Amino acid sequence: MHAASPDRMSSEVTRTPSAFAMWLRAISMTSGAMLMASCSEGVLDPHGSVGKAERVILYDSTAIMLAVVIPVIVLTLVFAWWFRARNKRASYRPDWEYSGRMR
Repeated sequence: MHAASPDRMSSEVTRTPSAFAMWLRAISMTSGAMLMASCSEGVLDPHGSVGKAERVILYDSTAIMLAVVIPVIVLTLVFAWWFRARNKRASYRPDWEYSGRMR
């Protein structure tokens, strides 16, 4: 007989946890993560003039990055939605000047 055969496993091991146990586990993990995340001040709590200048640089670079990344993500989703297979109005017609044979 194999060690993991169903007849040797007890009903306690194989039963699924109740909904209450799942919620209790999720709440305890979330509250533990929130408590651990709030232990230190972190990067965005500068001390001194150099720290405050670095915070401004961090905010500026984040804003510039988001000004580039958000339109790219939105336009990617719009492009994928427009050129989906069910859209009969969209047609891909590139304007090729020359399309020769590849050697």
